[in-house]
Order: sequence, then structure tokens, then C-alpha cells
Amino acid sequence: MTAASVIVHEVDPRHAAEYRAWAERATTVHQRFPGHLATDTVRPVGDGSVFVTLLRFETSEQAAAWLESDERKTLL
Repeated sequence: MTAASVIVHEVDPRHAAEYRAWAERATTVHQRFPGHLATDTVRPVGDGSVFVTLLRFETSEQAAAWLESDERKTLL
């Protein structure tokens, strides 16, 4: 069974480019974690401000390892 984490960020549209750059760096880091299956991001349409990211891992333990990792804490 796989495990997923849904992350929702509301971003001031004036900072959307900065957020996208940060999200790309974060994706590069969590893709290296054991059990990572996929990262899907839904970006706002038009002047929207909500980004939704779905992280999928092979197991809930692997997802928890990412969520509790020092690498994630550094990114935040």
C-alpha cells in the first residue's frame, strides 16, 4: 500500500515565482528519499494563489521519514 501527503500552500501572487523556485528545490530533495514514488503539483490558474502538492511514497514509514527529516526541516 502506498502513502500520500497532501500539502497546500497559499502564496501571495507577487511571490509565486520565488515559491516555484523553492518548490523545485524541495522536489529535488524529497525525490532522493527512499520509497519516493511521485510528486504532483497543481498550480493556480490565472491570478489564483493556492498550490497543492501530492507526495507519494511506497509506505507510510517512508512518508513519515520524509516528513520528520532534517532535510525537510531545513527547507521549511
